[in-house]
Amino acid sequence: MAIYTSSSLYYNGDHVVIFGNVNTFFEKLPITIQIYHGANLIGVDQVSVAGDGTFVSSFYATGSN
Repeated sequence: MAIYTSSSLYYNGDHVVIFGNVNTFFEKLPITIQIYHGANLIGVDQVSVAGDGTFVSSFYATGSN
């Protein structure tokens, strides 16, 4: 699996895009993306994998300063 983000640095309110590809996948079985800040789980998303093995998810960076 390879996973990337649209930038290396984000600020509160920024749109974050996560994308990548997997070499082996099962049809109709989504992958789960978990977002952590330190040890804290702050987001979870399940996304479908396209026929070519690619996936994409996005969210807005929010939280306390």
